[in-house]
Amino acid sequence: MNLPTEDQVEAASKLLKSLDLTQMLREAASSAAGNPAPVLDSSNSHAVGATFCQSEQNDGTIQTEPMVGVAASEISPKPLVVQLKGLVSMHNPSKTSTLYTAPVDPTHRLQAFGEALRDAFIVADLLLPDKRPLLMHATIVNTLYARKVKGRHKGSGHGRRNRNAEKVDATALLEEFAAYEWAADVCIERVSICEMGAKKEIVDGAVVNEQYTEIASAPMPSLP
Repeated sequence: MNLPTEDQVEAASKLLKSLDLTQMLREAASSAAGNPAPVLDSSNSHAVGATFCQSEQNDGTIQTEPMVGVAASEISPKPLVVQLKGLVSMHNPSKTSTLYTAPVDPTHRLQAFGEALRDAFIVADLLLPDKRPLLMHATIVNTLYARKVKGRHKGSGHGRRNRNAEKVDATALLEEFAAYEWAADVCIERVSICEMGAKKEIVDGAVVNEQYTEIASAPMPSLP
């Protein structure tokens, strides 16, 4: 997302805060279960037709059962809880600059939810259309930010501008960390718009933390 003006930043912030994330999560659950999203009656904003209750089984599958007399808008969806597991290369593993881990969502809602968010910003002309599949990921290694090595140049930027980043052979690393669990039971508490580039927190001359500067956020359904 490229928001070069204050007006665009404000528009994106307002749009995020206006989205019904709870309803979007309900629709993502319906998509994951193979059910059509409930049809809303514009006269009362309640769903008409069948409403379904979904529960995760021990084998990771989702069981869907009809609920009689309950409007879809009255059902509180379960929070999104993911695991970060494994290691994947963004490019050819033998010559790559970026390694990431993909979130594992047992309820299979995360991908559909992320795509719905993306589409909302595309419709509002705040995000350029992209035919590539949405890649949900958390970056583990990006050699773009590695310290400069004598005789080599450090790159700057992302994507196509990342041509000067140091390339490494990560084949062995991918095998070693294929089943590694970086984090478990991570509850997604909010959706945020952040500035590009993590900011360093320095204490006594040492970097103790790095995090993105948040511009705007909206809360997600959370654990009780």
